[in-house]
Amino acid sequence: MSTPETRNALKFTRMCKYWDARRCYDGNQCTFAHTSAELRGAPSLVRTQLCYQFRKGQCSRGAACTFAHGQEELRPSSVEVQRSGDPKMGSLGITGRQKKPAEDSQMMELLKMHELQQMQLALQSYGPSLNEVQREMAWSVSPVSRSPGLGGNEAFSPSGSESFWL
Repeated sequence: MSTPETRNALKFTRMCKYWDARRCYDGNQCTFAHTSAELRGAPSLVRTQLCYQFRKGQCSRGAACTFAHGQEELRPSSVEVQRSGDPKMGSLGITGRQKKPAEDSQMMELLKMHELQQMQLALQSYGPSLNEVQREMAWSVSPVSRSPGLGGNEAFSPSGSESFWL
């Protein structure tokens, strides 16, 4: 699970895919970079979490896996190392004031909203809408189905052997 510090460390490490299309409505609150000047390198998170597949005994990546295969391989993230460093440094090792808890909670809310927007857009691009799926399910489950080839009030039995008017 990611922490607010980790999420903040990942801020501006990727370009906003909505900015060029003029569809990013988050403006200055967007956690993605809008220009190459804003873009910064991502911290290394290799082996900062245990491998879920390894714990199940199913990791096929072996040494190429970027997750830790046991407590001995687990290392602190660069964000945690910076946080535990100089007390005058900010949460990311940047000199300046620490963020107040209210600012962190606001950032979390904005991040959640942004993630929800991305999930909604992703869901819209994958297949039929929920309403279409529900209609298809109702069509296939109803004991007396309407036939698309018949008139609006004509139906047929599930066996298809008899037709009648509703």
